[in-house]
Amino acid sequence: MRRLPTVVVAIALTTGGCSIETGDGGERPTTAEPTATTTEATRAASDAVGIVEVGSKTYEITADCYTPSAGNVIAVGAATTDTGGRIEVYVETFDGQQYVGVTVFDGESVLRYEPVVDQPLEVIWFDNIVRVDDISLVTGLDLTTGDGTDAGVGSVVIECRSSIEALPPGFVAR
Repeated sequence: MRRLPTVVVAIALTTGGCSIETGDGGERPTTAEPTATTTEATRAASDAVGIVEVGSKTYEITADCYTPSAGNVIAVGAATTDTGGRIEVYVETFDGQQYVGVTVFDGESVLRYEPVVDQPLEVIWFDNIVRVDDISLVTGLDLTTGDGTDAGVGSVVIECRSSIEALPPGFVAR
């Protein structure tokens, strides 16, 4: 399996006029340091917006969407939580591999929410919207056994108003 870095994006919680409805709501990626440079292509993609639900909590995010080839999308987003913490979201449907990861930083605690491994995960990429509904989530996922602590149900919807036709910074094509 390839190792994918999580790209960190600093964004404020307030995003106005979000036109998205949430509905009924191997190895995992590893964290990398954010890059300090911003290209014109990166600025153009930053107008993606989304809604992330984890259990009873809902977060509005902004994101960058990358479409390196037909049918493949990687969306990376973030926001500040109402408690001054941070949420980061990573969604991938790439070469037949699908993944969703939501990480919440609140003070000194960090919780990573991931889909359970014994249920199918369907990431939908249609009409410039990345959507994953009714994800059964766990924390503390052990990739060897597939065990984790039940964390409820979540969903992610990201509207990619524009996208970058490349891999995110730090990713390497094989």
